[in-house]
Amino acid sequence: MDKELADISRKNIELDGMATTLITVAIKDNIAHWVHSGDSRLYHIRDSRLTQITQDQTLSCFLIEEGELTGEQALSHYSNHILDQCIGCQDLAPQSGTIRLETQDRIIIASDGLYRYVSEETICLTCRENVSNEIVAETLVNMAIDGGGNDNITVLIATVL
Repeated sequence: MDKELADISRKNIELDGMATTLITVAIKDNIAHWVHSGDSRLYHIRDSRLTQITQDQTLSCFLIEEGELTGEQALSHYSNHILDQCIGCQDLAPQSGTIRLETQDRIIIASDGLYRYVSEETICLTCRENVSNEIVAETLVNMAIDGGGNDNITVLIATVL
């Protein structure tokens, strides 16, 4: 799929540079198996504690690892929006892993359209205040829009029963 998307992008000038992020989760026997490429994020909430599971695959993250940028500098650096890995980059190297889940844990998948405009602390507080995943997701999307978000804002939430 990665190379096919890159080929389509090269053959059509209107689609030049086209690519996409991917994050998918499959849950079986209270274990979440995940695969990730790009800058959409997977979060895990247990006991009102939010943990970011995936690491953004952006140029700014690479530059932080190399000691060229600090985390604070990366927030406003142009490289913060340049994907290092994505479907369509031709050299796809996705991250993957597992998370052991317990009853009442929540899994959140969020695009950068959410987390660039809503802090992790606010995401966690919103999850604590609301019972329904649908209400939480709708509230978070509205917060991102109200905060100036104009990019794709995607939020998916699942609770382990």
